[in-house]
Amino acid sequence: TLDLYGIEDFLLSRFDIVEGNLNLEKLKSGNYIIEGVHEDDYGNIIWGSSEYDIGDTVKINVDGIDYNYEVMAKTRIKTSTMTNRTYGNFTMYLPEEEYLKIVTTPHVMSYAFNAQDHKEKKIGLFLNQYTEHVEPLMNYESKETYRIAFRSCH
Repeated sequence: TLDLYGIEDFLLSRFDIVEGNLNLEKLKSGNYIIEGVHEDDYGNIIWGSSEYDIGDTVKINVDGIDYNYEVMAKTRIKTSTMTNRTYGNFTMYLPEEEYLKIVTTPHVMSYAFNAQDHKEKKIGLFLNQYTEHVEPLMNYESKETYRIAFRSCH
C-alpha cells in the first residue's frame, strides 16, 4: 500500500535525508519525489524498506491517471512525517503543490509548526478550545502531550 503525502516547506526542511540530495527548487518542478525509508528501534535505517534507487522512475496511479516521478532522495520516516502512525507501508512524499494537482480529494492529515517557548501555553489553550468546540473531529498533540504520556509509563 502506498502512503502518498503532500508536504509543505516546513516539514521538507526538517527531513533527515539519508540518501541523495534535497533540492527544493528541483523538487517543486513536479518531476521529482522523495521516498521514505523506515528505521528500527535503534535509529538504524532498514534499507529493505526502500523500493527504489535514486534516479529511478516511480509510476503512481491516481484515479486511473499515471504520473511519473524521479526519485530525488530518501528520507528517514519519523512519526512527525508519517501521520497515520502505521509501519510497513510504502511511503512517498511530493511537494504540497504537486500533490494538490494530482489528488482529487486531498485531506489535511496533520499540520506541524514550532512555537516560541513563551507562547506554547497560550497556543495549547487555543488549540484545546478549538478542537473541543470548533472542530471536534480534529485533535492535536504537543511536546507536553508526549511528556505526560511518558511520565505515566513510569
